[in-house]
Amino acid sequence: DASKAQVAKFVAFFKAKRERLLSDRQAERDEFKMDRLADEGAIFNQSDVSDMLDTYHAQICGCLRESIDEFINSSAVYVSQILLQGEQANVALDPGDLSSIEDR
Repeated sequence: DASKAQVAKFVAFFKAKRERLLSDRQAERDEFKMDRLADEGAIFNQSDVSDMLDTYHAQICGCLRESIDEFINSSAVYVSQILLQGEQANVALDPGDLSSIEDR
């Protein structure tokens, strides 16, 4: 069925984006560690470690925020295109209440 194929493409698209996101974060983690832990003999105190964790957390949150915004925007464009196609074909499409899919 064509609808199922379109949904499968949609899901595959965002799964691929997720995998790229995770791969990028892995590379960033490795780079972060290389930059900050180059000296194997270094000794870090609690404040040093806390600062490193805070920096890494801020970096990751920024990247995730940006990626999630991209996912949201891509989804919104896609839904807009579908609604426009329906409108142009004089077919009323009602996507329903988005919160109803939360637990599916």
